[in-house]
Amino acid sequence: MPRGLREAAMAETPEMLKVLVKIAKDEKAPPSARVSAAESVISRAYGKAPQSMDMNVNVNQSIGDFIQHAQSLGAAKGTPSKVRH
Repeated sequence: MPRGLREAAMAETPEMLKVLVKIAKDEKAPPSARVSAAESVISRAYGKAPQSMDMNVNVNQSIGDFIQHAQSLGAAKGTPSKVRH
């Protein structure tokens, strides 16, 4: 992002935060807008929640089989695989 554009966006951040908080607290706003605004404020304050993956692992299987299985689970969820073996 060009430096001037980044600086301009950063200068607007306090006002945009006020807008998000106002929307989140507005009982007349659509619920989806309120939730989206609230999530945006929270994620900027605390960071995005970590995502987890539930897996059952057979300790007797080879590491190659394990990696292949993990990659197939990611592909099924539309997650690109970055694991190499």
